[in-house]
Amino acid sequence: MILFNGDHMLRTFRQSYIKRYPGWVNSDRLQERNKVNQLPELPTREMLEAINSAFGSWLRIPYCNNCEADDGRLVVELGEPFEYDSTTIYLCGSCLRSALGLIDGKR
Repeated sequence: MILFNGDHMLRTFRQSYIKRYPGWVNSDRLQERNKVNQLPELPTREMLEAINSAFGSWLRIPYCNNCEADDGRLVVELGEPFEYDSTTIYLCGSCLRSALGLIDGKR
């Protein structure tokens, strides 16, 4: 399980970037990668967007797969780590509490 919130997205940005651009680089991408590698452990949105304006979209928190809430505050990832063919679900706090209520009601 992973809790996705703003800090998590900032903290894991570098890892996501390296996963997306593992080895192949052209000269522009190499300059960009060098700047990404120089970022602090918890960069700000502004730091990322100063390198590439598209990086702001990388900080988007997934929407809830149950109620489709997209308030951008937090969700919990359940199941396998997200990949193209993974079994993964994202639940907002309200839906997670409802699910726990169902479980507690059956005990």
